[in-house]
Amino acid sequence: MRNIFIIVLSLLSNGHTETALAQAADTQHKANTQLSDSDARQNAWIVMGDSCMDAFNLFQALQCYEKAYAITPTRNVMSKLGECYYKRGAYLQCTDILEKLDEQQEEGEKLGLKDMRTLYYSYAKLEKRKNRDKWGNRIVENYPYDAALLSDYARRLNAENRPETAHAFLANYYQKDSTDMHITLQLADASFLMLNFNNAKKLYQRIIKAGDVSFDVSYSLGMCFFQEEKWDSAYYYLLRAAEINSYKNVGCLYRLGLSAVRKGAPAEGIRCLNIAIQEANPSPKLMIHLHETLADAYEKKGDSRNQLETLKECLQYDGNNMQIYYKLAQAYQSIGDKENARHHYNSFLGLARMISERDRSDDLKQVVKIAEYEVSRLK
Repeated sequence: MRNIFIIVLSLLSNGHTETALAQAADTQHKANTQLSDSDARQNAWIVMGDSCMDAFNLFQALQCYEKAYAITPTRNVMSKLGECYYKRGAYLQCTDILEKLDEQQEEGEKLGLKDMRTLYYSYAKLEKRKNRDKWGNRIVENYPYDAALLSDYARRLNAENRPETAHAFLANYYQKDSTDMHITLQLADASFLMLNFNNAKKLYQRIIKAGDVSFDVSYSLGMCFFQEEKWDSAYYYLLRAAEINSYKNVGCLYRLGLSAVRKGAPAEGIRCLNIAIQEANPSPKLMIHLHETLADAYEKKGDSRNQLETLKECLQYDGNNMQIYYKLAQAYQSIGDKENARHHYNSFLGLARMISERDRSDDLKQVVKIAEYEVSRLK
C-alpha cells in the first residue's frame, strides 16, 4: 500500500493528476470493494493527504485534501483541510473552512477540540480578539482541562489587562489541579494585576520552589513585597531578579535601589540607582553621534534653528567636544550671527591649543588654521 502511494505522489508532483487519481482509486477499490467510485476517489486523496501530513509534506497534503474536498465537502475533509491551512500559515483560509464546518454541525453537536483549538490559534495569529475569545471561551466551557490552551488564553488576557476574566477560569482549574506551573504562573499574574498581592506572592513562591529561575517571576514576586512596603523581602527578590538579568532592567534596578534605601542600606541603594542611571541612558559617545547626525540632516534640510539646538544638546554629553564647537561656529556663521560664530570658534581654538603641536593630527592643524582665519574675518 505504501509503495503505491509513493508512485501516486510522484505522478501528482509531475502534473499527472488523472493518472495519479486512477491509480489511487483502483487501490482503494481493491482494499474495499464496497466503496463507490466517488467514495473510492475521495478516500484515495484523503489517505494520500494523511500520508503526506505524516511526512510533513504539507504542500502535497494540501493538494490531496483540496481534491478530496472538491469531490464531496465532508466534515472529515474540512477538518483535515483546516489543519493543513493552519500549519501552512494560511490562517484566513483555515478560519473560513472551519467556520463553515461549525455551521454544518447538527443541533446538540459541537466541533471537536482539535478544530476548536485550530480556530482559536488562527484568530490569535490574525489578531482578531473577538473571534479568538469566542473559541477560547468555548474551549474553557467544553474542555476545562486543556491546561495548555487555558494558560495561553489567560496569558493573552493578562497582557490585555483583563485579569478578572483570566482569573475566573484559572481559579476553577487550580482547585482541581494545582501542579501545573503554566496555570500557576498565569493565575499569579492575574492576581498581581488585580492587586491581590498576598495571593500572588504565594503562587510566585510555589513556582520558584518548583525550580524557576526566570527574571520575570523573581521580579514580580519582588514587586509584590515592594507594593506591600516589605522592604527586606522586596530587596531580596529584586536583587535575585537583577542578578538573573545581569543588572540590565532599569525598572528593576530603580526599585531595588529604593528598597535598599528604605530598608536602611543607603550605600547599596546608591550603587543600584547609579547602575540604573547608566542603563537608562546610552553612552555619551552614542548620544553625541546621534545628535550630530541629526544636526547634519537639519543642515541639509536648511533648518538652521533645529541644527543649532541639536548641536547644543551634544554639549550636554561632552562639554569639551572640539568638533561640536567648530560645527556650532560654522552654523552661526551661516546665518550671519558673527558674535556667536566668533565665540564658538574661540572655544574650539582654546580646546585645540590644549593639545601640543606635536600631538595634533594633520587634519586638526588644518582646521585650526581655518578657525583662526575665520576669527580674524569676524572681528
